[in-house]
Amino acid sequence: MIKYANEKGLSTMISTNAMLMDEKICKEMIEAELDYLIVCLDGFSQKSLESFRGKGIKLETVKSNIEILMKIKGKKKKPFVTLQCIENNYNLSELKQVENFAIKNNINKFHVKSLYIGTKSGNYEKKLGEFFSEKLKKKRKSNMKIKLKSCVLPKQQIAVTYLGDVCICCLDLNATYKVGNLLKESLRDIYKKKEYINTYKNGLNRKLSICINCKND
Repeated sequence: MIKYANEKGLSTMISTNAMLMDEKICKEMIEAELDYLIVCLDGFSQKSLESFRGKGIKLETVKSNIEILMKIKGKKKKPFVTLQCIENNYNLSELKQVENFAIKNNINKFHVKSLYIGTKSGNYEKKLGEFFSEKLKKKRKSNMKIKLKSCVLPKQQIAVTYLGDVCICCLDLNATYKVGNLLKESLRDIYKKKEYINTYKNGLNRKLSICINCKND
């Protein structure tokens, strides 16, 4: 799929927690010339990582797979690798360790991302209390006052649900703004629809209801 997308002149990006990113997969991604790879490492202890990602994830496996990836990549330009850490109550004291790991392994970029919890997601208040410390809550309220410029996500991606519904944003967790369905129509046809065009414009200008609590950076 990566090779096919490249042949069609499309930029390719994968975001992964790296659990299944073994040596074989690393080689395949590099040989296919993947453009961008976001590797999520949301903590530097087993406790903090599984508290956020779930008990199936193993810190040492993730770290080992990242090290294998960067060793195979060597001095190649592609993919551009970002080590991303989603800031939350469990990993606040470990951010520097994650950053040092990125530096040690010559990762192109280290990025601390703000946690987004959809207001319509189950147990919203409970999740807010669990993942946001008082410090993060204050930071979140402060960030909400900042008026961000237009959002880049609608320009960079579309999101497709398991039912084939197409949305303009991957953070539209409940598919609130469906603009078409790939099981019933082509992507080319969806792009031409007034519904898509209007939703796209409103998304760029952060005028959709899903944009209210979002400070995607």
